[in-house]
Parts: sequence; structure tokens; C-alpha cells
Amino acid sequence: MRRASVHSLGPGRPEDAAALARMQFAAWLETYPGAAPGIDERWVREQRGDLLTEDGAAGWRAFLDKASHRPHTAFCHTARAADGALTAVLCGLREDTAPDTATKAPATGTSSANVPTGRSSASVPTGTSSGSAPTGPPSGSVTLGPMYVLRRAQGLGIGSRLMAAFLAWAGDAPMRLWVTSTNEGAIRFYRRHGFAPTGEHQLWRGRLPNVRMVRSGTGEGSPPTV
Repeated sequence: MRRASVHSLGPGRPEDAAALARMQFAAWLETYPGAAPGIDERWVREQRGDLLTEDGAAGWRAFLDKASHRPHTAFCHTARAADGALTAVLCGLREDTAPDTATKAPATGTSSANVPTGRSSASVPTGTSSGSAPTGPPSGSVTLGPMYVLRRAQGLGIGSRLMAAFLAWAGDAPMRLWVTSTNEGAIRFYRRHGFAPTGEHQLWRGRLPNVRMVRSGTGEGSPPTV
């Protein structure tokens, strides 16, 4: 755990947008090939190559700007290595009672606010669903995602530190996310932090299988462990 000190954590900045888009693409390449039949590096590049374009950076820039100017509504914290490289990110979006036409969290393909974790997890993907039909988030709830932790930063407690900051931001709100059903490490991580699967399933773009997990906003259920 000593090496974790070389990673600084803090709010993401709009000027990080292009680097975050590239990091998200790298997390996809690390995480998803082999997650289900037909998902390989070529498929990931076809589906998420947009992250390496200006449009990909623009999506992150818009969300980071929202998190900067409306911190009650949007959350985005990053981890940065000693060499300045971004190695992890966790974002969230609070559903307000008033209509909000502002940008959503950058889509991740697997999770609920939009996130797979690298450990990846969360973002609401726009894919074909299977099983129970996905339902929209209730007013006042928080959607977690995206979340990614690159391999070079895993095992250092960074994911738990980001989660602690996110839970403090979310407060008593109920929380939800999507996580790839074959990503057992990510599912264990979310369980340790009080999330539980609902049985709701989704296929992102017809191939990537995701499962819904939720966490009570009352502090009930499994307590988070770090």
C-alpha cells in the first residue's frame, strides 16, 4: 500500500479531457477483450475508437466543466501518478427533481452513470437490453460511473480512496451502476462498498453483458470495507 502515495487524487479538470478519453480507451483494451463471445481488441477499437477523436475529448470536457461549475450535480475525481499520467477516474451524476438538459457522464459501455472499471464499471450504456427492461434513475438518486482503474494503479487502494470520496459526495442518496457481469473483480469491489446486484441485465451494443447493482442511501446493508 506504500506505493499508493505516489498517486495524487483530486477533482478532474476540463484540461484533462483528452487524457481521460485516452485513459478510458486504454482501460477498455485492458478490461473487455474476452469478456464475452465476439468481444476482442478489434471490436473494442470499432466501438470505442471515438474516444481518440476530438468528439471523445469533447464529451469528457463537457462533463468535467459541469462537475466544476455544478459540483452538487456532477462528481469526477481522478488519480494521477508521479509522472503526471492519469491512472484512475470515478464519476457520478445526481438526478435532480428539476429537468436538466446538461451533458451526461461520458458513456462507458458498462456501467451506470456510464462506467466500466478497469477495474471499470459504471455509465449508462446505450445498448440492447436483455432480461428485465432497464428503468430510468429515480429523482434524487445517484448514478455511479464511469469508473476505471488502470492495471498499473490496481492493488494500491486507489479505487477504495476514490470510492470513499464518491460516497461522501453522494451522501444519503440511493446509488446505482452497471458493471460487466464477467468482471468478477469489479463486482467484488462494489459488494465490499455496499452495492448489491438487482437481477437486472443489459447487453451493451448487443454483446457486452452488464448487471445492475444498487446501494441504499440509508447506510443499510453491507458496510463498505477498505
